[in-house]
Amino acid sequence: MKHVFVTQNFGPHWGGIDQRHVQLCRRFGPERVLEVSTVRTSRADAPAFDAAESYRIMRQPFTQRESKRFTNTSRWAAWLAKHCARDVELIHCGEIRPTSIAVWWAARRARIPYILYVNGLDLLLERRRARVARLRLLARTLLGGAGGIVAN
Repeated sequence: MKHVFVTQNFGPHWGGIDQRHVQLCRRFGPERVLEVSTVRTSRADAPAFDAAESYRIMRQPFTQRESKRFTNTSRWAAWLAKHCARDVELIHCGEIRPTSIAVWWAARRARIPYILYVNGLDLLLERRRARVARLRLLARTLLGGAGGIVAN
């Protein structure tokens, strides 16, 4: 089984969510082939970190801040759809926005399910955004399209 974990929060940064995602990926088990798609980082220790992990880490050519731009989200979605069309069985999405927009689109194109990992702050932000009708519709689409939701 091949899985892809998609997130903008990943090592070598060691914030809470970054750490959670790294530890989660380390525990998926040997029966699964895991790949991680994440954003570029300017940290000098990133290549050493990536090489030391037991799974493949594919960094996009934009940073976390740049990932919020529509053009970069679209590029990520197109790349992910093409990558997942081969032999990926499940996509794991690390946060609601902007990553889940790319994951939702790619999962629909590749016709595979995705699991969405959310934390309390993500849900509070979505609740605040829900005051705007089009953002509420987007949240329903992203959350409703997931094959499963894991809340922390």
